Amino acid sequence: MEWMFSVGLRVADENLKESMDHSKLAEALLNSLPVLSSKIAKACDLEASELKEILTEVLRFMHLVELSAERLSPAHKVDLAWHEFILFTKAYADFCILHFGRFIHHYPGENEAENKIGFKKLHYYYEKHFGFKPNSKYWGSVLVEIADASDCGV
Repeated sequence: MEWMFSVGLRVADENLKESMDHSKLAEALLNSLPVLSSKIAKACDLEASELKEILTEVLRFMHLVELSAERLSPAHKVDLAWHEFILFTKAYADFCILHFGRFIHHYPGENEAENKIGFKKLHYYYEKHFGFKPNSKYWGSVLVEIADASDCGV
């Protein structure tokens, strides 16, 4: 059964559990795809100790994309890490189907204004759904990072 929150997020069926442990899933992905670690580290200019954190943020973003009825835009580093995960096409597709019940497609944003709106919505939905603010290390704040929001939108 599906229904809409007043903020535009829907609750999916049992394929998407609200208690999804994004951190444990990120760790499992990095362990099962060791080359993903080096790809994300290089693309995002991160240390090994930061890889689980950034992939956790990617998975939270993907979770919100699945729940959202609206177009959302990630922060630049989250987007870069997501790109690296997508390149592992089989693992990415399998992960999406298993955890979200569908393939999470990537749709590059069409213009800056649209991306800014999607980025602001992402910040709002993130805090509303997860109960805490996005990690500013990767997401920045809406006021600071909105000018540099990624050119990708979902």
